[in-house]
Order: sequence, then structure tokens, then C-alpha cells
Amino acid sequence: MSNHYDVIVVGVGGMGSSALFHLARAGFRVCGLEQFKPGHDRGSTHGDSRIVRKAYFLDPSYVPLMHRSYELIAELEARRKVTLFHNVGLISAGVIDSPFHRGMEKCFATHQLPHERWTVDEARRHYPHFRLPEDSIVYYDPAGGHGNPEAFVLAHVECALEEGAQLLSDERMVSWSASAGGVEVRTGRRTLHADKLVLTTGAWIIPELTQLGVKMTLKRKVQVWYEVTKIELFRPEVCPVFILKNRGGDFYGFPTLDGRTVKTAETSGGTELVSADDQHGRLLLSDHENLTRFMRNTFGELVGAPVAHKECLQTFTENQNFIIDQHPATARVMLCSPCSGHGFKFAPVMGEVLCQLVAGTRPELDISLFRLNQFLPLS
Repeated sequence: MSNHYDVIVVGVGGMGSSALFHLARAGFRVCGLEQFKPGHDRGSTHGDSRIVRKAYFLDPSYVPLMHRSYELIAELEARRKVTLFHNVGLISAGVIDSPFHRGMEKCFATHQLPHERWTVDEARRHYPHFRLPEDSIVYYDPAGGHGNPEAFVLAHVECALEEGAQLLSDERMVSWSASAGGVEVRTGRRTLHADKLVLTTGAWIIPELTQLGVKMTLKRKVQVWYEVTKIELFRPEVCPVFILKNRGGDFYGFPTLDGRTVKTAETSGGTELVSADDQHGRLLLSDHENLTRFMRNTFGELVGAPVAHKECLQTFTENQNFIIDQHPATARVMLCSPCSGHGFKFAPVMGEVLCQLVAGTRPELDISLFRLNQFLPLS
């Protein structure tokens, strides 16, 4: 195995695995360095299901990126001969005249996305087992659905290896340095050299960005699986992915994948951590108390007890936008993170964007929303 490459990608999760593939396909000699194994459950890209959608209340600028992401998902599915995206539809509900409502209306108007706007009564006619607050406005997104994050990571890794990429797993980066001659990456076992470096380390990028002056919050979130009494109401044929925002918090969930349970999680809340290594694996009452209340309020007696859970790390910038940019100290290093709890669906296109940045070409899609300078203190 060589120890000199065109590019080293550190962190082979959602973003890193995609970058590894796109760089290898573009002809770069590339090595991926992953501290665990690809598809692991220690970071932010795991848990069997993640929401995939185009409609974005946060900012309409995300939508063109998702158009391209959908195209790349289809290409990846065709290449691997697997289904990665399940287009079961999505309903999202929030309070009328809230930031969510205004943002969704702006997104739909800007990009003419197919959708339906429902009253609560109309939503009940479509999905009678959902109990929504009377002051909700509901949107149905026919393009929405879910994907398996572990399957996406492994598909990108397999394609990258087919294109000639190398992968070092169960090996953690200790340090990196850059000079006029290239970059050096040190692990506990070896020293690697490359012309350029891509850092897609998720929550482990916090020390790097903190040194630059970026303010971030790291949260431990918990995904919880609940037993369901009438599982036929939660099968993908009759139950969409859902995002429900109300005065009790922000929640999301999925149709059943195992024919026994449904998975749900809370976008709001979470426990702040100092380090990405501070996970403990236990399910605490505080992890699911608000979530269980939401599930009972929304589905009543259809929902039973929590039976399984997984921790998930989410690293937030102040405005919840991503950081995709060149390191301010050296053009040899690209930064991609944190993803503020909503990055998974963008992984296919962000790998392509990172490849373009490494190649020194201007990205074909607008990523000005994610430039580092917006997060740095004024000098």
C-alpha cells in the first residue's frame, strides 16, 4: 500500500464516503481514513432510516443541491442494483405563520415543487391515525421519503474501491499538517502524505473549527423505536415519513421497516456534549420522555413502549447551515462539516462538490451559503 496519494479523505461517513467515490471516479489516487468501520453507529449516519426530501423551510438555496442529489442517488442505485431511496411520501406540519410555515411557502414558490397544502381535517381524511394540533398547517410532499444511511455509506465505499480508492479502517487520525510540498496525516500506525486533504470527520471536526473561531454546539440525540399495536397502519403503503412541529417540540418519524415497530426522534432537545467521544449508549428517561409524550398524543393507544434506541451525534452551527469550504490557512485542505442535523440527504451531491473543490474548479452548484467566512468572527 502506498503512503502518498493525490487526496486523503479523513472520515468515511455520509459525506466522506461520497467524496471518496467521486474523487476516485475522477481519477484521483485517493485514500479514505476511517477511525471505525464504514457504516458504524458512532457518528451521525446510522439508524436504518433518514429523511430524504427536496422541500426546505430553512432556505430555498438547498433545493438545487437536492435536485442533483436525487439524480446521483438514482445513478448509485443503478450501479449497485439496490434500492437506497424509498419514495413513500412525506407530510410535514407546523403552526400557521410560523418560521416553518413561511419558509415552506417560500421554498415551494421559488422552485415550483409539487406539493399539496392541507388543513387538519384534510390530513385526517388521508391519514386518520394521525392526531394533529388543530392550529396546524400540513404539507404533503410526494417526492419525500427515506433512505438507509448505512447502505448509502457502504454503496459509496464499494463504488470507490471499484474505482481504485484505498481504505484504512479502524485507524484514527492523530494529527495533520500542511506545507508548500503537500499534507501529512499521522495515525497511530503510520504517516500518510498527499497533495490535498479532505476533512469529513463529522462531530470530531469540532476542535478543528473551534480553533478557527467557529461557534458550534454538539448534541447527543436519541432515535427510539416503539412497539405499535396496529402495525398495518404504519406500513409504507399507507404511512408516510412525517415531520411534525408543535409547541411541544419538533419531531419526525418513519413507517415501519421491520413490521413490528416505528422509529421516531426529536429534532428539538438533546443533551449537549463536550466531545464526540462522550457517548455512553444507555437510554435515559430524559432521552425519550418528551418523545413518548409526543407519540402518545399523536397516535394514542396505537403506540406502546420504547423497545430499542440508538445514539446519534449532531453538530450545529449557529444558523444551522453546513460548512463546505477551503481551510483559511491552506488551499490544500477542504472542510466539510458540521451538518447541523440535516446533512445525510445531501451526501451524494456534497461528494461531487468536494471533488470539484479539490480539482480547483468552481462547483457547478451554488454553495455560497456554506462558506466558512460567515461563521468566523470579524477581525
